[in-house]
Amino acid sequence: KSRMPEGILDKTGPLTDEDWKAITAHPWTGVLTLFHLREHDEYPYRAMMVAYEHHLRRDEGGYPKRLRPRPVGFYSKIVAVIEAFDAATTRLGHNESPSTPAGVVAQMRENAHKHLDPVVVLTFTDMLGEYPVGTLLMLDTFELAIAHSVNPNPDFAKRPMVLLISDDEGNLHHPGVLVDLGETDEAGTFKRSIIETVDPVPYGIRVGDYFL
Repeated sequence: KSRMPEGILDKTGPLTDEDWKAITAHPWTGVLTLFHLREHDEYPYRAMMVAYEHHLRRDEGGYPKRLRPRPVGFYSKIVAVIEAFDAATTRLGHNESPSTPAGVVAQMRENAHKHLDPVVVLTFTDMLGEYPVGTLLMLDTFELAIAHSVNPNPDFAKRPMVLLISDDEGNLHHPGVLVDLGETDEAGTFKRSIIETVDPVPYGIRVGDYFL
């Protein structure tokens, strides 16, 4: 998207027809950018195909418009799934209320998506886990935590490793304490459980600060 007119990606409010025309041209301009770098031997032909195909859908929709039916490459299917997840969870000018990573994962798992490859979607969501890295969580102890990694114990897929970043009164801490939500007390009861996912913005939390 480096060749798109400046300001479109961060534009607030609805996009015009001209804006969408510029956006839907970025697969072509991406190919041209990579083609001009070919003498550096950095980008193979496969990368150019991914740039061109990553918005083509399984139902033959999407863009650029196809002149004839054609299969979409495997690497393009992977990038299409990642791009869809990123677009839904990223705060941009025309997407001021992005979905939570956990919410998008749940939607991807539950919906038989005709636009994305179902095998790639299943693999992608399994790798992310029930609560993707960076998801802000409210625990039953009233502590705030950030999903840090998938629990190494496969029986605890819904109990990720988390960074505790607040106490039960809401006082924030940095850099946080790594905790296993699969941990139990002497009676075998889980010490902490997830109540819900929450939006970090109202809490003034920048999740990225805890991973730098």
